[in-house]
Amino acid sequence: ISNKMIPVIKAYLAPERFFNPAFGEIFSVICNLHDARNPVDVVSVSAELNKRGKLDAVGWTNELRMLIDAVAFADHGEHYAKIAVGYYYEREIIKAARAVAMQQTPETLEALRSLVLARERLGLPSTFDYKKDLYEVLDDILKKKTGRRHDVGFPSLDRVMGGLAPGEVVTWGAA
Repeated sequence: ISNKMIPVIKAYLAPERFFNPAFGEIFSVICNLHDARNPVDVVSVSAELNKRGKLDAVGWTNELRMLIDAVAFADHGEHYAKIAVGYYYEREIIKAARAVAMQQTPETLEALRSLVLARERLGLPSTFDYKKDLYEVLDDILKKKTGRRHDVGFPSLDRVMGGLAPGEVVTWGAA
């Protein structure tokens, strides 16, 4: 564990962003030890987890050992943090897309948009083109859910408008 990397990593991660709650608990202990200017090492982390009554829940022999063995070089902490936060955003985007599919409200759409933009600002590589593919998935979900949307034939307009509904009148203009 490199003390100089902890503030860098904290810029990307928080305990609640870990998929495995045990890893989030370990990260919380590491951050608290660092903030209190205490040594951050395996002995200190395990002692603090034990003091919190979380050592058995975290699984000293499993999760903590796995984390220690998994990180090859502490100096690459920012790179590893970006990978972890990328997975966090992908999980959250999936949850938000599910919420949009269940109840399309301005709040659910804005939450989804905010997550996609936050992930894009980090410049993380992805095989999933959120701007294109996510809109297509949501459009398909809305068409199946409502059974009423029809493409206008212009892909950019179809993505923005989600198609047209029977009886709907839309006026387009340009300046």
